[in-house]
Amino acid sequence: SRVAYMGGGLIAHGIAALEARALHDSEISTEFKPPASKRAKSVRRSDGPRGDPPDGSTAGLWNALAGLYRAAGDEHAARLCLKGSLDDDPVTDAALTAQLEGDVGGASDIYLNLLESAVSEPSEADGTPRTASPLKAPNAATVRLWERERLRCLQRLGKWQEVLDDCHHVCPMPEWDAPTLRPVDDRDSSERAVAGSAVGGDVLNAAVRAMLRLGEDASSYDHTTGVAHPRKLADFCRRCAKAAAPSGWVAEELGVELAAAELRDGVEDVALTRIAALRRCFRRRWIGSHPAAASVRRALLQPLQPAAELEEALELSRLCRRIC
Repeated sequence: SRVAYMGGGLIAHGIAALEARALHDSEISTEFKPPASKRAKSVRRSDGPRGDPPDGSTAGLWNALAGLYRAAGDEHAARLCLKGSLDDDPVTDAALTAQLEGDVGGASDIYLNLLESAVSEPSEADGTPRTASPLKAPNAATVRLWERERLRCLQRLGKWQEVLDDCHHVCPMPEWDAPTLRPVDDRDSSERAVAGSAVGGDVLNAAVRAMLRLGEDASSYDHTTGVAHPRKLADFCRRCAKAAAPSGWVAEELGVELAAAELRDGVEDVALTRIAALRRCFRRRWIGSHPAAASVRRALLQPLQPAAELEEALELSRLCRRIC
């Protein structure tokens, strides 16, 4: 069944329940229709409108379903659900469509234009604020969607300096730690990334990946004040260790990135300990997943490949030192 395919746990049952409710409320038929003739297809084009835009309750269902799909590691299905939650927003719909079609650069440009136009500017005539849409201003959830999806587009494109600058725009703090980038009371835990994934997650995941790629020269630039803030991953890890709020999940969710940084800094034993912890976490989750949960198990396998590559690099480095 689909529940077993998605893991058989609470997330899978929640997806199945919310999907049925959202399809029913949106009046989307799930009945199989056999392919018709060409003449029937030409007549069907003028059958009438596809339906009214989603109301508040239906949009909330689609958003909740998108969050569950993200938690299960299915970004493609999550964006399809987000398209179903949009209410008369063709520009955001076009950006999501571009992502689904693989045009990451085009989607990134659309999100950038939306974020820039969402900033209130005084009108030349009466001094009233001017926003992105002449009909209504975007709400906080929509702006957060733009920021999150643009960060994911930039990560796909490998533009790590822009990723770090956008993270500073979202969290303009001089010093970052885990509770700062992801507050403890943040209820939107569905944005957390699958361990070992190249993209995905929230501002915390994007910032750690960018700091790892940029190395010692990592710094975020504040375009409003013109000030550059150093963003070294080692300093970030030290602040996380000293933070009063619990952040032990950082090592589990970002273990691959932290192990790579420790290996780069020459702390080989700590990197091996981190990789061993990743493997223990993998075994625990793999045993707890359903044997037919292909989607969940595919996500669980993601951190094993980079972890194996880190072990091979470390072994090769030690072999070279013995030879020399």
